[in-house]
Amino acid sequence: MRDPRLPSLELFEGAMEMKTWRRSPGRHRKGSYDSFDWDMSFRAPPGRRPGHVSKGNHLWEFVRDLLANPNYNPSLVRWEDQANGVFRFVQSEKVAKLWGEKKNNVTMTYEKLSRSMRFCRSVGHFAALPKSERFPKKLCFKFGPKALAWRSV
Repeated sequence: MRDPRLPSLELFEGAMEMKTWRRSPGRHRKGSYDSFDWDMSFRAPPGRRPGHVSKGNHLWEFVRDLLANPNYNPSLVRWEDQANGVFRFVQSEKVAKLWGEKKNNVTMTYEKLSRSMRFCRSVGHFAALPKSERFPKKLCFKFGPKALAWRSV
């Protein structure tokens, strides 16, 4: 006689009939190295395609455009040494608000903006400003070698 507290044997019989799913021989797992196409000669070189232009969403382009705009140049941001690309934020929080509006980020603060500028410095859009008495220590930045067309501003 069977103990009523134990499950029926029918459950175990069904489990014995179940098989584990296995891939048929010769088929590769999706994303494996064996199925990867190592011949990349058909791919375009990295970078922008010819004829494609930037949408103006880069921070250095935003700062460049502020410096070129007479509505913002003396009041929010101004040149300290235009020949060398050194500029200074006069009203840093307002510049951060404008950058936040452009990026659809209403919580943008100067702390977040300056962190982005430090990251852009590591990429090459901004450069380290040499320490001297000529420029104020705070809120001064310099365009780097990868920032383009700021000299014509």
